[in-house]
This record gives sequence, C-alpha cells and structure tokens, in this order.
Amino acid sequence: MATNMQTAESAEESPTETVLSAKITIRGAEIESDEDLTVYGRFVEGKVRVRRLTLKPGAVVSGQVVAQEIRSEGTVEGNITAEQIILYRGSLLVGEVKCEVLGVQPGSTIRARVDADVSQQIEEGAPRKAAAQPAGCDADFLERGGLRLIGGKVV
Repeated sequence: MATNMQTAESAEESPTETVLSAKITIRGAEIESDEDLTVYGRFVEGKVRVRRLTLKPGAVVSGQVVAQEIRSEGTVEGNITAEQIILYRGSLLVGEVKCEVLGVQPGSTIRARVDADVSQQIEEGAPRKAAAQPAGCDADFLERGGLRLIGGKVV
C-alpha cells in the first residue's frame, strides 16, 4: 500500500503533458490546465488555457489561446495571449496577439496585430511557471536568422 501512495504522490508532483495526436480534430471545446499541451492535430473554434502550448508541423489551433509560452511549427489563429511566443520555420500566426516576447524564425508567417507589452494581462490570465530567459530565443535561434521582439522593440 505505501508503495502505491508514494507513486501517486510522485505523479502529482511531476509536470505532465497532454498530447493531441495528428488524427484528432476537436471543435468547439475548452481546454484548461496548469500543464503543457502538445498538438499534432486540429483544435478548432475553442478555448485553450495552458502553461505551455506546443504546435507540431501541420497542427492547427484556432480560437482563444492563453498560455505562458507558445512554441509553434503549425498554425495558431484567433485571440492569442502569451508571455512568450516562438515561431519556427513553417509556422503561421494569425489574429490579435498580445505577448511580451515574440521570437520569429525565417520561413514563418505573421498575419496579426501584435501588442508586445502586456505582462499584467499575462499574469492575470495564464498559469505561471518560472522562466529565466526566453527559451527558444537563445543564441542558436538568433544565429539561424530569428528575430526577438521584447516590449515592442526588436532585440
């Protein structure tokens, strides 16, 4: 019995990730979690509120998105609020975007209105995690031609 209880306690303490596979399409739903969400499929016309949202190539998330961090190789469209958004080659960002940090790699596309100084809105809206420097906007990202936008200025 003690072993099972220790296992359950350990599982509660460790961060977990939810994955939506490429063959899944979800319409009109709401996902809210303090954990990470990785999307390979399609999440259309819904609400997503997670700690970290990762979109793999071909993934689509459409609707209202609130996250501490978004890393995209797919398509994100709608009303998007995040402390940090990293767009990798092949990604598409469409809609109204509010973020503190926007990392853009060559080959990504932005068709959005971007407000890049919204730290108070982020704190009120998304689950928090400790973040030192913008992960994904490191020297290697910048050397490959990526741009970093912080507080409305390209750095």
